[in-house]
Amino acid sequence: MAVRTVRVGPDEALQTRSGEQIAVVSRSRQIQAIADFVTLCDVAGGTFGVLYGRTSTGLPGEMATTELLIHWRDRGDAKEQHEETIRFEEQSGVSLFSEEGIDTELVPEPEAV
Repeated sequence: MAVRTVRVGPDEALQTRSGEQIAVVSRSRQIQAIADFVTLCDVAGGTFGVLYGRTSTGLPGEMATTELLIHWRDRGDAKEQHEETIRFEEQSGVSLFSEEGIDTELVPEPEAV
């Protein structure tokens, strides 16, 4: 079972009527972050939800999005589990990369059709 949470922080500033600057998440960044999770669900399945952090702009009835928390689960009743840090060179003693890029000797050849 897997559970992942990603925080999407502000990427632009909104100037209020009083001149105050508020750090906000742009609509395009919101759309891209949610589209990333739609892709994840299309490939791996599961479910996700989005929580919006909001703050007042000072104008009555107006709020701005200051952050998103996107929470993905591989299934509805998934529980959080500790994830180990993986470092390939420390784990196996073999580097997957050479000075020229990917070491193709470690990449299997495609099977002939």
